[in-house]
Amino acid sequence: MFDIETLRKKSRSEWEHEISEHIFSERDREILRLRLLDGKTIEKVAEIVDLSPAQAKKRLYRAQEELFLCVERSMKKKNYRDWE
Repeated sequence: MFDIETLRKKSRSEWEHEISEHIFSERDREILRLRLLDGKTIEKVAEIVDLSPAQAKKRLYRAQEELFLCVERSMKKKNYRDWE
């Protein structure tokens, strides 16, 4: 599993890059940006992307899991110095 402290060290622009690189659905990218980077509530995210809160939450968690797995693999490949 990923080291959350290491992930927190990434800047907003690094996260923008990771989201763009690893998440293929435009809607999922928008959901991730709104929730993770902008700090919007699930209810607000759902309203913006025109989904029910339950649908938005489901898409968020799936996209977030995929994003974190991709970032974890990438960090391991690069022998990220803070990786444990």
